[in-house]
Order: sequence, then structure tokens, then C-alpha cells
Amino acid sequence: MLCVCALGCDEGGDGGGAFESSTTPSTKKGGFSADLAKEGSGSNTVATNDKAGSDSKDPKPGDPKPADGSGDAKPADSGSDTKPADTKPTDTKPADTKPADTKPADTKPTDTKPADTKPPADTKPADAKPAVKGPPPIDTDKPRVYVKPPADLAAIKLALLPNWDRDYGEAGTISLVVKVPGTDKTQVFAFRYGYEDPKAPADREAYKKWLADTGLLKASADKPLVDRQRGSTWYLEGVDGSGSPTFRNVVVFGGKRLICGGSLYRDAIHNTLGDIRDKTVLQAKEICADLGL
Repeated sequence: MLCVCALGCDEGGDGGGAFESSTTPSTKKGGFSADLAKEGSGSNTVATNDKAGSDSKDPKPGDPKPADGSGDAKPADSGSDTKPADTKPTDTKPADTKPADTKPADTKPTDTKPADTKPPADTKPADAKPAVKGPPPIDTDKPRVYVKPPADLAAIKLALLPNWDRDYGEAGTISLVVKVPGTDKTQVFAFRYGYEDPKAPADREAYKKWLADTGLLKASADKPLVDRQRGSTWYLEGVDGSGSPTFRNVVVFGGKRLICGGSLYRDAIHNTLGDIRDKTVLQAKEICADLGL
């Protein structure tokens, strides 16, 4: 009944003021229109809220990533592309340039130890020494001047032959200067005289062995030792420690052994002199055979 009345009143044209005052409070509680409006507006609001809420919800961890590509710019993805591990300090660790690469051990002084430069055993001074000693050579290049000998040498008597000199250039020597044929050059032949070493054995065989051991005189490789007695003179001929032919006269006088001799000058230089060399050596032997005090 109320509905019919309401419709009739709205459609009427008269008496609008009375109806207007009766319908003005449209917001009264319990009114049909108000209830209907409330229900309509409330339902619409809830639906709208639900829809908006569902649209604005964050994607669950298990949901697939949005397809619009927004996930490509996530911090996690960009962080993995430029991880600090690519430039970790380990790539340039000091170990790459450790001092071990240039250790002083590479240039240890051991490379130049004095032991590395020691003279080989073949060139040691002891090995370089001759097996036996020889008589000291006479320096015939010394000036031809008289050299006064010691008193004991001066006491020895010598019968010199013409042109021979005693104690010229060196004391304790006899010498002769000869002219080299066809030239203006001269050659000096010199021989020693003096006293035998007190350590030399008195026995003849022991004496010859002593001469050989000291390199003074011994038999050559191709000839036996020349050993003969000439009156009071004992004559020996062989080679010295260097292999050079030599002779030695030994004379016992007043209980002392006097000696005289030297090189036979059989070498390339003196061989050119031929007979001059041979005659000079022969005269030297004669002088050495006649010694006295």
C-alpha cells in the first residue's frame, strides 16, 4: 500500500510543497530508499575494493615473473652481471710478483767460488816441477867482464888454454868466445868448475845414482852412461835432467872432490858451428881434467 501511494504522489502535479517536505529527509534510518541505496552503494564499494586489492597485490614468490620485462632490472639480476668477484684482489695478489722470482740465490757467490778457479791438477806448481833437477844454466849474455870469485873458488888451480877466460861474466866459470864463420857475430862457450856437494856419496855407484836422482847427469835413453878413469880424473858423460848432453870431470885432491864440466852444446844452434864447436868442447874437457889446489 505504501508503494502505490508513493508513485501516485510523484506523478501528481499539485501539492508539490507538502510532498516535498515529507520526502526531504531521505536519509532517515529504516527508510526503504535509504536502505536500498545503502545496499547498492555498499555492494559496489566492496566489489571495487576487492578488485583493486587483487590488482595491487604483490606477486607471490612462487608466481612467475611479470612478462613486461620489469624483472630484468631487478637489483639481484644486475648485481649478478657485475659481481665484485670478477675484480677480486686475488687476481692481483702480491704472490704474482713474489721476490722469490728474483731471489739473490740466482746470483749466489758460489758460482764464482775460488774453488772453481783453482789451477787444475795438471798445472799445479808441484806437478809442473821437473821430476829431477838439473844444473843451473850459465847466462852467456852477461857482459864480458871479470867477476871476482870467492876465496875458496879462487884457490882452485886451472891450466887454461889460449884465449880462454876464467870468471868472466860469472864467477866459477871458464869460457871461450869464438867467431861465427861468415858473420860478424860471436858465440860464447862456458863451463862450470868448483867443489862437489858435501852431501854427495863417496861410493862410485851411489854417487852415479845420486847424480841421476838430482838430474845432474845420467845415461841417455839410447846410450849407456860413459864412465871411465883418466889418471886422477874420473870422467862421466850422459845427459842432464832436461835431456841435454853433458859431461863431468871429478878430481879428488887433498881429500876434497873438485868438479868441472858442462854442456856438450849438441843443439840446433851450435851444430851449425861444426868443427869449431867440437874443438871448443874438447879443449874444455882438457882444462877440466887438470884441476888442483
